[in-house]
Amino acid sequence: MDRLRCGILGATGIIGQRFVQTLTRHPWFDLVSLYSSRADGKRRYEGTVNWLLGPEVPSSVSDIVLSEYGSILTGRKDVDVVFSALPADTAQKLERKAARKGIHVISNSSCHRMDRDIPLMVPEVNGDHLKLLDGRKDKGILVTNPNCTTVGLVMPLDPIRDLIEGEVHVSSYQAISGAGYPGVASLDIYGNVVPFINGEEEKLIEEPGKIMGSLKGGSIRSSPLKVVPNCARVGVKDGHLVSFSARVEKGTDADDIIKLIGAKKGLKGLPSAPERPLVYRKERDRPRPDLDSFSGDPPGMVVSVGRVRVDDGMLRAFSLVNNTIRGGAGNAVLIAEQCKREGYL
Repeated sequence: MDRLRCGILGATGIIGQRFVQTLTRHPWFDLVSLYSSRADGKRRYEGTVNWLLGPEVPSSVSDIVLSEYGSILTGRKDVDVVFSALPADTAQKLERKAARKGIHVISNSSCHRMDRDIPLMVPEVNGDHLKLLDGRKDKGILVTNPNCTTVGLVMPLDPIRDLIEGEVHVSSYQAISGAGYPGVASLDIYGNVVPFINGEEEKLIEEPGKIMGSLKGGSIRSSPLKVVPNCARVGVKDGHLVSFSARVEKGTDADDIIKLIGAKKGLKGLPSAPERPLVYRKERDRPRPDLDSFSGDPPGMVVSVGRVRVDDGMLRAFSLVNNTIRGGAGNAVLIAEQCKREGYL
């Protein structure tokens, strides 16, 4: 399999750093370019990034000179695919233009997620949605990664979707790494819970319907699933905990739900795909961010589920997603792997 040259847009932020960490030794992609708003044509990655993911910047990228975002649109094509960790306003101006230039874009930005012609992907849930790309006019592709909390919700809902009746009520307890760096001021989050995250509830209302929708006639027919969310920021570094409840089909018990969740299989032959994307924790106090945020192989790519209960036809449960890995860079890289295997890259 031919290796592809890749770059990262927004390489110095937390998600950008997760992309660097994930791609440094990837068997299919060669990380050759890093793009940043701090670029001046001279700055090296190691001397510019405030590296937060370990003792030191990976040696293979430390000497890469940062490039300006706009350079990706010049006539010279240095990369085949870029992973975007850009803020929405910058991504809006850049990502579609890059695809028109023939550069493949896998985006973690929110700005194109709900566009009708753009796949919004969790590969184990809606891999067939890549067929939306068959009718594209651009030379390159543009595929989007969902909101991190959305990933932590749709993955456990996917194997039980046929049992759900009516609305799904959701409360999320979201880690501070989801706010980027420096993120939430310490005096606002220390010993506190902030019951508002700008734009999060809107994303949880919109995105699951598209992801769990059906592909028909070259377009996505949104799922009738209705999500009713409340989102809060909590003083945890990594891991978004999600509480969800819904009425389920008559006769369904907790064991039925647990079996379906445990039977969910991963995608074979993709380097970033865990063998089991969902893990059920039988302990009464799990999943927990401190113990389960980096579960799986690769670490952080498993969504942990626990406390499944069904009483009088009402399901209640918790799930936990690593927001910067499975909910961010790791899921985006998995999307790229699926695109490559299916011939879109």
